[in-house]
Amino acid sequence: TDEFVVTAIPVDTVRAIEREKLIESVKYRPARATKIQFILNSMPAEQRDIVLKLSNDINVARSEPFTDLTTEQQKKTIDLAHKYLRYQNTGEARETAIVKRSYQLLELLNSYPADIDVNVIIPPPYPPEKSHGSKRLTLAPGQRKQNKYIELGFKMSFHDLEDNKDGFLEGAQINIGSIKVRAEENTGLHLYQLDLVDIFSLTPRNRFFSPLSWKVYTGFERQLTRNKDQLTYHVTGGGGGTWEWLKDHQFYALATLRLENNRRLKNVIEPAIGFNTGLLSHFKYTTAHLEFSGEQFEDSIFRLRVQYTQNFVFSTNHSIKLFVKHEWQENHVDFSDVNLGYQYYF
Repeated sequence: TDEFVVTAIPVDTVRAIEREKLIESVKYRPARATKIQFILNSMPAEQRDIVLKLSNDINVARSEPFTDLTTEQQKKTIDLAHKYLRYQNTGEARETAIVKRSYQLLELLNSYPADIDVNVIIPPPYPPEKSHGSKRLTLAPGQRKQNKYIELGFKMSFHDLEDNKDGFLEGAQINIGSIKVRAEENTGLHLYQLDLVDIFSLTPRNRFFSPLSWKVYTGFERQLTRNKDQLTYHVTGGGGGTWEWLKDHQFYALATLRLENNRRLKNVIEPAIGFNTGLLSHFKYTTAHLEFSGEQFEDSIFRLRVQYTQNFVFSTNHSIKLFVKHEWQENHVDFSDVNLGYQYYF
């Protein structure tokens, strides 16, 4: 425990145990939703449709689409319909109709030969303790508003959407204590950004699952407002949906609300409504992220931006990240920010 002075991130404690050779074996226990989604992905679309209908109405078992299935397919379909019905009502009060439907599905399931195995072995994911380090250093030369700069970044923890996803949930971003300092040719050394908390959760929706995608982040960041560049403090959050249009390719859209403390705005705490939408694509050795976002303040100020980030992974703890952003504001003001940085995780 000697190394855990400031933070004790769960995966880092596992790494510490592994370094001391105290792990005898590893057993993967997938969540119920993971099991259900894995089985659904292995089924043709027609069979998935039957699973959904059967979980709502036992009489679907008498329909032609169901009876046309093989005996093995029928049993697996009933078993999954029962699992899905039980999952849907986890933590809910047990309604009489649902209890009855669940019993009917079990009764029907037990009418099939016992030697037909409905259990599915789910391959374990990439081990979390083998993933990239929780902390990160960044060195990035770039240019913003025609000013060249060198950016030095440090992140206390944990994982960006664009980071190497091996060992992490796809679409899950959790960052605590991220700081960026820039040395610009015209303005010298200054704090550019300090994120205290930055969480972004993208979970795809489909016919079976309808999770909310959401984000919340707060901290200090440099903003150009009425042609003056200054450090502001903000709290921003939002919610919406995510859809997986191809495997490892997600589209998301969120509505956002922002509260900003900015001396160039009318109110001490200036509210704004906005949006955040984008495409996140994971490939074998790189992740691409295209995002459109913006906000309209009460004080007739608006910001509209398009941002592209691509992270090229060379090894578990080394990558090169390309960052390109262009922003538009009122009175025909617009500018770009571009950098290419080396990232080291530890």
